[in-house]
Amino acid sequence: MSGPVVLLALLSCFQIASALTRCDYELDLKTPFLADKENLYCFDDEGVDHVVDEDSVLCSDVGIQSPRTDGMDVRCGAGFTLVGYSFYPCDTQTGVLATSLSSDETLSQYSACVAEADVAANVCSGVDVAAEASKLKLDQDVGKVSNVDLVPENTTDYVSYAMACDDGLDFQFEVSKPVYGYCSGNAEGNAFTLAESDGCYEMCSAAKTNLEGVTLAMEEGSRNGATVSSEVVCPSGFEIAFGAAEEYAFVCNGVKEGSPNEGIYDCGEGCPECLAQCPANPTSEQITNFADVENLASVSLAVPAASGETVMAGVACGEGFSLAFGAEEQYDLQCSSNEKRYRG
Repeated sequence: MSGPVVLLALLSCFQIASALTRCDYELDLKTPFLADKENLYCFDDEGVDHVVDEDSVLCSDVGIQSPRTDGMDVRCGAGFTLVGYSFYPCDTQTGVLATSLSSDETLSQYSACVAEADVAANVCSGVDVAAEASKLKLDQDVGKVSNVDLVPENTTDYVSYAMACDDGLDFQFEVSKPVYGYCSGNAEGNAFTLAESDGCYEMCSAAKTNLEGVTLAMEEGSRNGATVSSEVVCPSGFEIAFGAAEEYAFVCNGVKEGSPNEGIYDCGEGCPECLAQCPANPTSEQITNFADVENLASVSLAVPAASGETVMAGVACGEGFSLAFGAEEQYDLQCSSNEKRYRG
C-alpha cells in the first residue's frame, strides 16, 4: 500500500474514533451512585475479565478515572458478593452511562457489596435465570445483574428492577413494559413482587390453534390476550373455500406460569372452515355429471381445487371418438367440497 493511501486510512480511523462521545464515570456514575459503597471496585476498560487485586480502584476513590468510551465494570473484593448491576455501558452517541437506567424514572444505577456471611439472609442469587415457580427473572437487556438485595416485607425503600419472563412466556398483552419489581423471597427459589402485573403467561405460537391441524401463516408469537389477524394454513388435502375471507381474528389464550409457547390461538365464533380439496385428475366417480357427457373417457387437471372454485380441465374422449373440429380443448369444472366432487 502506498504512503498516501496509508495516511488516508489512518486519518479515517482517527475521524471515526474522535466522533465518539466519551462517558464521564466520575460525574455520571461514581460520585452520585457508587462512591458511598464499601468494598466496591470500578474498572474502566470494557471487555476484560476483571479480578480485584492490589491495583484495582475503589469506586469511593473519585476524581482519578478520566472519561472514556468504554463501559464500566464493577466488582467486589474478596469475601463479598456483588448485588445490583455489574456493568454500565457507555452510550458513545450521547456520552451517558447506562442510558436505559438513567432515562427511566423508576430504575436507578445501583451496585453494592454484601459480606458472604450475610448472603443467605439478605440476597436473592441467580436472578438472571427464571424462577421455576413464577417464571420471572430480571431483564438482562436493561442491565446485567445476577444478584439483588432481598427486600423484607413492608419495606418501602427499595431498588426496583425491570422484570422479564422466561423464554416462551410473557406478561399479558394489556400490560405496558417495562414491568418493575423486586425480590421479596429466597426461601424456596426466588420470589418476586411486581408492580401492575400479575405474572407470566404462556405465549402463543402459530403452530397451535383451537382448530385441529390448522396453523397460522405468521412467524412471531403473541402475548396472552392479544388479538391477531392472520391467514390460516389448512392440513394437507384441505383448503379454505374459494372466495372466502383471507384473514381471520384469533385471540391468544395462555395459561399463567405454564409451559413455553403452549398458548392457544382461539378464533371464537368466527372460525375459518378448512374444506376438503377436490382432487387433481379426478376419476369418473369424482365428477357428478360424468355420465351426462357421451363418450367421455377422462378429465385431466394438474392441481387440486378449493371448494367453490371453477377450474379449466382438459378432456379425453373414448376410443374411436374425438372432440369436434374447432371445439374448445378445456372445459369448466366447479369444485363442491360438500360432495367432495366436481361438477361440469
